[in-house]
Amino acid sequence: MRGKFIRSLAKWAFRILAITVIVAVGLVFADSLHERKCRGVASHKGKSFEFMGERLTFLNTGQETKGEVLEIEVSFRPTAETNILKWQDGHVHPHQEERFKVISGAVRFRVDDREEVLTAGQSISGPPNVYHTWNSADGKEVKILAELRPALNTDAAAAGFVNAGSMEGKNVAASGRRDHE
Repeated sequence: MRGKFIRSLAKWAFRILAITVIVAVGLVFADSLHERKCRGVASHKGKSFEFMGERLTFLNTGQETKGEVLEIEVSFRPTAETNILKWQDGHVHPHQEERFKVISGAVRFRVDDREEVLTAGQSISGPPNVYHTWNSADGKEVKILAELRPALNTDAAAAGFVNAGSMEGKNVAASGRRDHE
């Protein structure tokens, strides 16, 4: 009985590992395709990408700011599910500081072990190598300005990730035409 349980558990663990590897390889492949398509293009400035209720609009990229900053307007229209997922989407930028300024709404931020709710006009930053995340504090739509310093190639990586992960395939340029697909 115990051996059967262990074999069953091992099969499930192998399946989960295989799916994880397939997804990771797929994301790397999709990003490399996107990078090839974007090579030689002026920048992603003015382009918007949508995924899971979040819309990223690139205001300025490293190409416009000589690598200093990537400025992104982020609009997030949460659902009960996506707001929880957004909160669980904590991450670290090893070589970049990420600054946030709330444009509208109430936004809950966690930077390292500090958590606070900010409203319009208030700012917070996450230094390099520090865990951070955010979501809507009250479940309503929020808009923030995010800055990454230095810019690196974050706009291309974000565009590639959104293109690879988008179930609807939404990638709408500011002009309204579909791009980079």
